[in-house]
Amino acid sequence: MKYQPILRGLGTFAVLLVVAQPVRGDGGKVRLSRQAGPYLVTVFTTPTPLRVGSADVSVLVQDQKTEALLRDVGVNVCVSAPSEKHPSNSYPATREQATNKLLRAAAIEFPSLGTWTISVDVEGTPGAAHVEFTANVLGAPPPWRDRLPWIVWPLLLIGLFALRETAEHMNASRPKSVRL
Repeated sequence: MKYQPILRGLGTFAVLLVVAQPVRGDGGKVRLSRQAGPYLVTVFTTPTPLRVGSADVSVLVQDQKTEALLRDVGVNVCVSAPSEKHPSNSYPATREQATNKLLRAAAIEFPSLGTWTISVDVEGTPGAAHVEFTANVLGAPPPWRDRLPWIVWPLLLIGLFALRETAEHMNASRPKSVRL
């Protein structure tokens, strides 16, 4: 059957489309990269965009002059709410919490949406540094987004089955040439 390679390719593509996850090799979206005191501090956040609920703030600390990775520094992340109804919270960023061991990460919680202030304090032998930025936190994603793959993959299989049946029907209805 001449359509079989095309159907296999479409089937493989459909499976990859459903099961593939985005690759995050760097810790998320770069929110800030700035020289602060004796350091070069780069801050990443995940997910993108930030939403109400759990989030990850990862920090890369380098020497300002040599850009060498500094492993012996303490990093603390503080988040301040857009309103007074939520207190500021402080989270230590550690290598143990980080997926990428070059970074230090803190698992933080955003209880409400709005523009939050995120500050990072670095303390080490060369000295101390402080950087901060604001981040817009959106509402929680709708619950159907978590269920979307479970809705889509059966539809893809049904579509592939229908495509295969149509191709076979077209081959069966085609007149056969007879050689004498």
